[in-house]
Amino acid sequence: MVVGAIRNGERVISKEIKNILNVLKPLGDVYFYVVESDSQDSTVTVLQDMSSTVENFDFVSLGNLEREIPNRIERLIFCRNVYLDKIKTDPKYKDVDFVIVADLDGVNNKLSTSAIETSINLNTDWAGLFANQSHRYYDLLALRHEYWCPHNVFEEYLWLKNFMPPGRAKSLAIYRRMIKIQRNFPLIPVMSAFGGFAIYKRQYFVSSSYSREERDNPSDIDHVILNRRIIENGGSLFINPRLINASWTFHSLSSHTLFRFAAKLKKRVISKTRPKLLI
Repeated sequence: MVVGAIRNGERVISKEIKNILNVLKPLGDVYFYVVESDSQDSTVTVLQDMSSTVENFDFVSLGNLEREIPNRIERLIFCRNVYLDKIKTDPKYKDVDFVIVADLDGVNNKLSTSAIETSINLNTDWAGLFANQSHRYYDLLALRHEYWCPHNVFEEYLWLKNFMPPGRAKSLAIYRRMIKIQRNFPLIPVMSAFGGFAIYKRQYFVSSSYSREERDNPSDIDHVILNRRIIENGGSLFINPRLINASWTFHSLSSHTLFRFAAKLKKRVISKTRPKLLI
């Protein structure tokens, strides 16, 4: 079963669902359940069309949540708990073996059937497996590892910014952690990860929750919270270096010096050529 949350995704959601379906279909029955909220484009219309053309595709639209839940992470927590509760309670999904949580914004363009089949058949006691990227690993907000990324990197960035230029602080806190993981590297045990594509065994997924509790850090995002619950329930989590879902992403490109230089240059050019407003 593939689940995800979407907002303003009319341009990418259909292609992303079809891509994931084509990769998974050789492995068995595939179900989709998408939670939409706060879209200001035609995402809901696209989802309605897909529900009548894509087999086993369902969705729910939660309308405008932003007025009630202005914080983006708390809104995501709410939306993700909706699909988690759906899997728990709907008899339609009682025989699902694996739950895949996927970003539905176009990041999963390098997935392969063989990589997923190899992952689910690993001779390892795993509760969750997370994707890798063929260039630099980008998803540090969801990552927790004793040495690599033990805490929220953006909190570290904000602290370092008190003592050095923002660019230097960002390089030390964030970009240096965006390492390249070779495909032939063994499984990497983690406390949390995501990377745009995660495979969970159903029993661990439905026994957990995205809901924030007192023991969670206020800066912990949705994936960190869920993964903490899974570990507390006895599950083991790994990044699988062979499970490639993307090459470069916007975030990993941002770690590249030339990309940052080009972005700064573009910003300067635009600022110089933009017409001045007469007041």
